[in-house]
Amino acid sequence: MPDLFLPSIHSGTSGVPQADPVQTFIAAWMHLLGERAKVMIRSDKLTHCAMQHANYLAHRTPDEERYSMHVGIGHSYPNDRVLDAGYRLPSYYLRGHNNVESCARNPDNPATVCISLAAHDTHYMHMHCLGGFEAHIYYGVGYAGSDYVALTAPAEQ
Repeated sequence: MPDLFLPSIHSGTSGVPQADPVQTFIAAWMHLLGERAKVMIRSDKLTHCAMQHANYLAHRTPDEERYSMHVGIGHSYPNDRVLDAGYRLPSYYLRGHNNVESCARNPDNPATVCISLAAHDTHYMHMHCLGGFEAHIYYGVGYAGSDYVALTAPAEQ
């Protein structure tokens, strides 16, 4: 029987599929929420909005870096971006404010980033949907580079 030689193909990776950073972040977040996770619903509008802002954050110029991560293109604020994406927020969620967003820049594992962001004093209530965020049952997560954006909102009005 003749020998059969097959080419060896190397891609430079281990062959083990890498976890999607967004899915890893979401899984960690839902785990943190516990029973609350059962009522959370992924929103295409919020996800798209979060992805756009994460991409912007990952590509900001040095001049833009001096602004808070919550400030976006054209000096927009989170409520502005969500409303502009077509999501109908309550009328008392004013433009130029943030009632919907938590952000982090961190090159660590996405689950670690989520846990750290949720433990941060100014993001704790939002990420745990407590206090004024209890009605937030819709969410979207965006990721680019090492920037993560987590959006939550109440049901559309």
